[in-house]
Amino acid sequence: MTKTHTKRVLAALTASLLSLSLLAACGGQDSAADASTQPDAGQAQIEQTDQTDQTSKSTVTTVGEFTTQDLDGNTVTQEIFKEHKLTLVNAMGTWCSPCVQELPELQKLYENMKDKGVGVISIVTDTLGADNKPDQATVEAAKKMVEKSGATYPFLVPDAGWLNGRLAHMETFPESFFVDENGNIVGEPSFGSHDLAEWTSIVENALANLDQGA
Repeated sequence: MTKTHTKRVLAALTASLLSLSLLAACGGQDSAADASTQPDAGQAQIEQTDQTDQTSKSTVTTVGEFTTQDLDGNTVTQEIFKEHKLTLVNAMGTWCSPCVQELPELQKLYENMKDKGVGVISIVTDTLGADNKPDQATVEAAKKMVEKSGATYPFLVPDAGWLNGRLAHMETFPESFFVDENGNIVGEPSFGSHDLAEWTSIVENALANLDQGA
């Protein structure tokens, strides 16, 4: 086998592996044309996250204080995290197929883990317009999406500060992370979609680490 042929084979294998890895996630930049807004839109959000930009969203340690609403227009604040010992926050978009396909798995996770003090919240990132107000057309589309999935846990519109900047400049959807009952962001984030078995393992590890103070 010549060196040239070897290089071609390696390139083809690399491309195939990359394609498989993308099946479970959507790229934020590639999806920008399909979404009405992305998590870095809106002057209020830009002002809120200037400091975050200088460091990294991974250094944001708390969701802070915020006021937003769920898809039915009910007011939601940071107090929602006090309802559970640990909450899985799932950032997703209506345009992201892996995000939508994952919802029944997250519902099963919620049903199985709520008695252990674990909650699930999905934040539908494209429901907030460029004017930092809910985009009603996308909200209605999101409501139909949720109804079809059978999910019963909360689905929220992002607040103007994008959870203290934690949701800013996301490049992969879905992206999920954990918040404790005091609003602290804990553990490691999870990228891409997962099935119930994978989510169960991830959450159980997060619970164990929380109990150990890790």
